[in-house]
Amino acid sequence: MIKSTLSQYSAALFLLSFSFASAQEHPTPPANPDCAAQAISNKIEPAGISSFMKKCENEMAQRNCEAAAADKKITGKAKTGFVKNCVKDAAQFQ
Repeated sequence: MIKSTLSQYSAALFLLSFSFASAQEHPTPPANPDCAAQAISNKIEPAGISSFMKKCENEMAQRNCEAAAADKKITGKAKTGFVKNCVKDAAQFQ
């Protein structure tokens, strides 16, 4: 039963991401697999998948950008600007 539910959610996520990708002018990378797995494990209803995925991907971009700033040893206002631009750039690909 769990396998069939997972496959139903997987199919719904695939169709949802395909419909968004085909509706845009430029191709977009597939949805973040970590966020998709969270949506499945949290049993997000199909009506809420879009907003959940956007929120999840924004939070993940924020964490990744902050980690990149730390790796580059960027601090203070430069870090704030770097993270802001990094998240903005990541949002273009969502």
